[in-house]
Amino acid sequence: MFHDFIERERNLLLKEYKSDEYVLEPRGTDDEADDLLVGAEVLTRNEALSRAIAWWERLLGDVEADAQASLRATRRSG
Repeated sequence: MFHDFIERERNLLLKEYKSDEYVLEPRGTDDEADDLLVGAEVLTRNEALSRAIAWWERLLGDVEADAQASLRATRRSG
């Protein structure tokens, strides 16, 4: 289930420039077509991608830390 969520969000961001979390809209003229409205900020596609990657790294790091803590607790009690 978690994998399906990650894949769905990835595809929305990379292929459709959408997210369940934010509305991403192309902004500007044809010359500025790389700008996206992300929430209330205008970002380049590279900036938006960098922020998305950093967000996923933090989130997955937290999930991994929680899983390791749960595993240690289970080993201690079992």
